[in-house]
Amino acid sequence: MKKYLIIPFLLILYFSGFTQNVFFSKSGHVYFLSHTDAIDIDANNHQLVSFFDIESGKIQCAVLIKSFEFSLATAKEHFNESYMESGTYPKAEFKGQVNDLENIDLTKPGSYEVNIIGDIIIRNNKKHLETKAELIVEKNKINASTEFYLNISDFNILVPKLVDHRVAKEILVKVSIDYLPYKK
Repeated sequence: MKKYLIIPFLLILYFSGFTQNVFFSKSGHVYFLSHTDAIDIDANNHQLVSFFDIESGKIQCAVLIKSFEFSLATAKEHFNESYMESGTYPKAEFKGQVNDLENIDLTKPGSYEVNIIGDIIIRNNKKHLETKAELIVEKNKINASTEFYLNISDFNILVPKLVDHRVAKEILVKVSIDYLPYKK
């Protein structure tokens, strides 16, 4: 249990000097879908922890792999033990930034399409990621949402030949985060 508390603590330390323009969420949502002709396997995780510095554009996210809940009951065990090895690799992370922040003012309400660049780390494998995201700014709240595809081979996720037709090579990932101002 202690190691699960380390992720938010490390993120807080990372952003502790930026409290005025920092937004935080500990209940972001990650959804993924593996679609094949044989079966759809999908899961949700509502425990994504994230910081977003609206001045610098820095974003950092972490999610515990074991926190994914599956529509298909048997998928969770296979996902954690065989594919993700969540005992060895307990979390996935994203470290990046909004690339075109100079063109928008996140202190003003509105909807903004932005480019996000950074690195996603899964199973200790780092992959560069560029994606578009929508930021909806309201009074004291920012909602960030994006979707992208990840190739499982980029993260050394091996699928046995026997079930190869049941696991997609590219996984659709959708992320939605409601940020609130961070207070120490």
